Amino acid sequence: MDRCLLCLARLEGDALTEEHIIPQAIGGIFTTRRAICRTCNSKGGSSTEAALTKRFETLSVFFDVIRDRGKEGPRIEVRDKATGTRYELDPGGNPVVAANPTLWRDETGKKYVTISGPNEDEVRRRIRLYTKQDPATATLGSKRSVDEVSLELSVFTHGFEDEQILRCVAKMAASFAREVGVPLGPRSFGAAFIRGDPVASTVVGPVARDVVTASHPPETVTHGIVLRKDAGRNPLVAYVWLFDVCEFSVLLHPWLNSPAVNVGHKVDLATGRAITGSYDWLTEPGELMLWTQPFAMTPRAFNERMNHRMGDGWLGAERMKSFWIRRASSRSTRVFADMLNAGVSEEEAVAAAQVEMEHWLRRSGTDRFMREIPRFPGFGVPPFG
Repeated sequence: MDRCLLCLARLEGDALTEEHIIPQAIGGIFTTRRAICRTCNSKGGSSTEAALTKRFETLSVFFDVIRDRGKEGPRIEVRDKATGTRYELDPGGNPVVAANPTLWRDETGKKYVTISGPNEDEVRRRIRLYTKQDPATATLGSKRSVDEVSLELSVFTHGFEDEQILRCVAKMAASFAREVGVPLGPRSFGAAFIRGDPVASTVVGPVARDVVTASHPPETVTHGIVLRKDAGRNPLVAYVWLFDVCEFSVLLHPWLNSPAVNVGHKVDLATGRAITGSYDWLTEPGELMLWTQPFAMTPRAFNERMNHRMGDGWLGAERMKSFWIRRASSRSTRVFADMLNAGVSEEEAVAAAQVEMEHWLRRSGTDRFMREIPRFPGFGVPPFG
């Protein structure tokens, strides 16, 4: 019988709950019922996971992570330092003018409110949201151009200074280990760190060099976790990466006595699906274990590696365009299959899929880079299933 990694309660009956191994708020899809009890899972959602989700909130908006039940992600607001105008980032990272509500009076003393927006429909939505008034009674003026915006926006911070984030990363790795059958107990080194107990050293550290070859299409972006342990009494380590750029090394147990482990999980943020495949390790578990020590790598060396990994093309226009085309293709393919399964004609299914594809391309602004939106049939559709 599995016990909760945090409170040691038996995972049975009412204590059982399904949790996302990688937080669902940043695009995680893989779940387990073998790691954390219901009570501890609720507490974790309001502490460690909340801290990690907040840290990667901007990237979640950039990639418009696919969430359960169609729930929309947060709205990220930034300010143009040159003009003081506030903007919101839409999916794809395109800045659109925020509401910028302004209260004023005319010469008779009558009160007015001015609300901005990128288009008439959004202005009406914001009028209802900000004023609770019927937007049909509002007077709409001319739209403001937002084609030229000079925004200073940092989309990435690693989070190694925040223990809540490090504990969340360790919980991801430990939960994945439990799900795939690794006998990681609640008294283990990693579990103690997740709970916040005193431990001999830091369990999560920066990554000094490439750890695995885990190839995936260059036009997508992934989260991933890979576990490694040699047979016998050896360290159990994990390599965790988020949004294809932020890497963590995790020491779950320095001397776990069990069979060899080499297993991983990746999720494609373009399609919201798991990617299967084998993993060839470039780093020994003992070396990865050493990286979790505080003296292993200076912040400067880490930042240099991250800058190198990000390079010019990580969030470049071409990669983002390919990402959204894959998203649109995948979602429209799903609509096509669902419509056929519902018994409608192929012509109606194609029409519905075309509408879905155009929705995702326009949602991200990708259609700006294309002369015309492609037709659904034969449009680079990935295998559905």
